[in-house]
Amino acid sequence: MKYMMLIKHTEDYRGKPIPQGLIDAMDGFIGEYAKQGKFLDGAGLKSSHKGKRIQLHGGRLRVVDGPFTETKELIGGYA
Repeated sequence: MKYMMLIKHTEDYRGKPIPQGLIDAMDGFIGEYAKQGKFLDGAGLKSSHKGKRIQLHGGRLRVVDGPFTETKELIGGYA
């Protein structure tokens, strides 16, 4: 079985220092799975200004460029 953890935050979170408590918690969580050979990948994602959204409408794909200001929370990374 595989799981994906998504990391959500607001756009204004970018550029600010990551709280040490969050770093420690993520290191512990990911580190345990990495030791077991179960951690596959993790990374931060681009800001909404550089992002794109793919929508399927009426059987056709459409690519919409960011920023996505109407959104209150963004996916900032994954692990």
